[in-house]
Amino acid sequence: MKIAYLGCPIEELVVLSISDAAYGAQPKGGSQGGLIVAMAHPDVQRGEARLAVVEAQSTRLQRVVRCSMAAELTIAATAFEHGDYIRAVLAEIMFPRFNLKEWKMSASWWKHIMVLDAKVAFDAIVSEMAPSDRKLIVDIAILRETLEDEKGNSFLRWVPGQEMPGDGLTKWNDNGALARVLIFGVWSLCDTELAARIRRKVADRKRALKVQKDHGTKGGLC
Repeated sequence: MKIAYLGCPIEELVVLSISDAAYGAQPKGGSQGGLIVAMAHPDVQRGEARLAVVEAQSTRLQRVVRCSMAAELTIAATAFEHGDYIRAVLAEIMFPRFNLKEWKMSASWWKHIMVLDAKVAFDAIVSEMAPSDRKLIVDIAILRETLEDEKGNSFLRWVPGQEMPGDGLTKWNDNGALARVLIFGVWSLCDTELAARIRRKVADRKRALKVQKDHGTKGGLC
């Protein structure tokens, strides 16, 4: 992959760990997970900005998961680890006195953002409620502890599904975001007018279907 100039000093870039999952999408009910690790201009947090993908992976989840949230959290935890590795590599390149035993301290120089489009997984991490699945409890606890560490410089963001580039790593009929990111080398963590317009159309369609269903039910009762 070509690492294009991002338009900012290397000390100011942010590392993005982007993850997505498709529950039960594989033959025999297997789930697919996709992750992308990218370096981006800090303006990506406020609008469209340059980014460079440094790693992408699409793989069948080895752990047996029972629901969509479990699939999303499993690949999210993996993606976050890969993003931390990229931060550690940057630290070793930039700091002559880099100490492997204290890599987290050096790596925290760069902001690390984990990006999800699954609202249920996002809510599970940020809320105080715990699921009944013991494996999920461990994944969520690890992510919460890492994100709540003030010295870790790590954060969590949600993006609309239509803007999630990881979608192209988990589905045949994807949303096209992955191709746009790779071709144009720009992305945004903020909501876009396109995504808002699509959500409005979906909401309108749902309301229309609900009205149609309600009318059909009333007619049947009569």
